Amino acid sequence: MLDIGTAAGWALLCLALLSTMSPYSARVGSVIATADVRSGEAVFHYVNSVGLVFLANAPPDLVCASLLGHSNSTVALGGVVEGVRCSPPPTSFNGTFSLEVSLGGRELTLQGWAEAR
Repeated sequence: MLDIGTAAGWALLCLALLSTMSPYSARVGSVIATADVRSGEAVFHYVNSVGLVFLANAPPDLVCASLLGHSNSTVALGGVVEGVRCSPPPTSFNGTFSLEVSLGGRELTLQGWAEAR
């Protein structure tokens, strides 16, 4: 669990650095950076709530249903489990985050998309 927290911290630090170096205006850059952070937080919250054992052992359709169940009106979760795409990305979003993991030889890509608030 410490590794996930460390990765989240590094991601936030990198996003902060990228937003200061962004060619976009400060407002647009901060909206995108905030949405990126929110989508990343949603992915890490999902991993913490379902656990690595579930992600390593559950069938792809159950993982996809779980991702959909953890989505809400402002953050959509999806991904690819053993080559099966759970859901397409939403048509409109401001921030995105992707986490690729390998658990016991099983490849998972967990994705989050966030709208601006």
